[in-house]
Amino acid sequence: MAINSTTTGNIKLSDIQAEVGHSTTTNISLKDQSVAAPEHGTYTLLNDAPYGMGEYSEYVAVSYDDWPTLQLGETFPGSQWGTENHYGTSFIQVGCNYSQFHDKTNDRLVHRASSFDSTAASTFTYGYQDYTGLDNATFQAKANYNTTLNAGQTNAASYSDNPASYSPASGVWTNVSSTFYSPTWQWTIELFTGNYGTATLISSFSNPSGIELYSRANLSGTYYPDSSGYSNQTSSQFPLVNASVNLQLTRGTSPQPQGPA
Repeated sequence: MAINSTTTGNIKLSDIQAEVGHSTTTNISLKDQSVAAPEHGTYTLLNDAPYGMGEYSEYVAVSYDDWPTLQLGETFPGSQWGTENHYGTSFIQVGCNYSQFHDKTNDRLVHRASSFDSTAASTFTYGYQDYTGLDNATFQAKANYNTTLNAGQTNAASYSDNPASYSPASGVWTNVSSTFYSPTWQWTIELFTGNYGTATLISSFSNPSGIELYSRANLSGTYYPDSSGYSNQTSSQFPLVNASVNLQLTRGTSPQPQGPA
């Protein structure tokens, strides 16, 4: 918590001592409190060597919640995300997407995800990471993925996104917008015309088949929680693999069994 910057002239040494959690109870000095401050909690020091009283109004507490979870401890977007199986004799489509948005109004990073097919409009699900003191930070997102399209006897290769052209490449940190949902990763299979048969788009990765999603914040050169960021695939959550792409469509009058991702 920052000491009230609107009453800088009324800051007392005892206020500073309480704020930084310094154990000194007698002979309080500004230098002692300046040295102690970075050691107690997570602080961003906006001015160097804060030995003047007014400098202490520039300490801002920073916090950033862990990756959002669903019921039963699954990390967002969950194990059901990305799995679609559809069939038909006219236009057919299956797909999934995931994006992030920096919501400064509500002090949070918003995660949005959807899995869809051509029979209905997309329905989005949301996850949230609340923060303190990061409105001016640059939030960044990253996805590690490896997805393979098998068009079979169809012409799906002509119409499918693997991923969509606006999706950042695997492993690339990308700035998150505070205006709209961006970046977005999307994978789709579409068939307008073509031969009968089944097409699949499946992810494979080292953990062992999931899409690894990340978020981090950069404030004045300091990363939160660190430069590696938070991830949907972490040893502190169960199960480890919570998101994978497993899309399948069939041109025909009946569906085909869907294999594992």
